[in-house]
Amino acid sequence: MSAHTDAKHLCYVTLNPNHVVVRAHIRARPRLRLEAGVNGQMITLYDKAPHPAHVTHLIPATLEGRAMHNVQNAMFAAALAFSLDIKLDAIRQALRTFDRPSSRRRGA
Repeated sequence: MSAHTDAKHLCYVTLNPNHVVVRAHIRARPRLRLEAGVNGQMITLYDKAPHPAHVTHLIPATLEGRAMHNVQNAMFAAALAFSLDIKLDAIRQALRTFDRPSSRRRGA
């Protein structure tokens, strides 16, 4: 489908940093992927060079990196923000505060 879009930015998001399509995409038009970092998995944005955005286990909604569906949600949010030219510091701040809804019932 990527060959059939007129989109200015195209972003693949993957939990597998060795994915063949994503690696080829990063070489051609870099954007974002999840990588192994010194302190755990790192969401990394690419724009001619890698820009580490945030370690996944420090994003509150990921439950210390175990809630992979929220790791993916954080990756998509970061990719969209980056594609909209949101500054990297603002993306990092948003990831630091990205949390899941409270499980407590209101008014109880």
